[in-house]
Amino acid sequence: MGGGRTLPEDMPMSPNISAPVLLVENAAVLQAVVRELGRHQLSPRVAGEVAELLRLLKMEPEATVFLDCRALMQHGVGLIARLRVASPGSRLVLLCSRDHPHHQSLVREAMDMGVYACLSAPYQDYEILAMVRPAQSRKPPRKPPPRRDG
Repeated sequence: MGGGRTLPEDMPMSPNISAPVLLVENAAVLQAVVRELGRHQLSPRVAGEVAELLRLLKMEPEATVFLDCRALMQHGVGLIARLRVASPGSRLVLLCSRDHPHHQSLVREAMDMGVYACLSAPYQDYEILAMVRPAQSRKPPRKPPPRRDG
C-alpha cells in the first residue's frame, strides 16, 4: 500500500493538526470523503499506512478518524484498540457498504470496540460533516407532517 495516495489537486493537505484523518483503502470512497470535507474548508490528512496514522494521532488528542471496511479487514479489528490507545479522545468513524461480505459482523464488532459511528454507503454529505463538526452540520430539513384538523 504505502504512500501512493493522491488527492485532487485542489485539495491541499492542511497544516492544521485538528484536520480529520483518513485511512481508507477504497480509492473512490477516499476521494468522495476528501471532496466533501474540502467543500467545507476541511483538509484531511490521509494516512497511507497504519504507522503513519498512529503517528498523526499521537499529535492530535481529539481527531476524527475515518476508516473503511477494507482497511479494517486488511489490518484487523485490533486496529481499533491501537487507535484508541494512540488517541483516546478521537472519534473513530467506520465507512462501510452493506454490500461488503462481512458488513454486519464487522460493524457489530467495531461498535463493541468503541467506534463512534458507522456510516453506510452511499454516504450523505451531512453525515460526513456531522462526524467532524457535530454542532455545525445540519441534516436536510424534513417536510412537516400533514396537519390533522379535527
